[in-house]
Amino acid sequence: LLDKSRGWLAIDPMGVVGEPAVEIAVFVRNLWQDRHKRTDPAAAMRRRIHAFCDLLGLERHRAHAWCFVLSMVSTAWSIEDGEDDWPESAAITRMLAG
Repeated sequence: LLDKSRGWLAIDPMGVVGEPAVEIAVFVRNLWQDRHKRTDPAAAMRRRIHAFCDLLGLERHRAHAWCFVLSMVSTAWSIEDGEDDWPESAAITRMLAG
């Protein structure tokens, strides 16, 4: 919780409170593991986002935006940490951007 005058009062490290669409991003990124089985991995990723949104009553564009932003952050962290798999993370981000 952020108070304008006092700053941060509490943080929710378990993701229990906050934007529900954020959690979709983690699951959607798991699609990357089976991307070679898909003729159109980007379409499969969109279908997963839409399925979650329909089930949970969330706005598709909002969930998609969160997936894109979190994928960008993940890619940046991978590069910053010198991880070898950052190109895969960047590919997911590019798919979400399209």
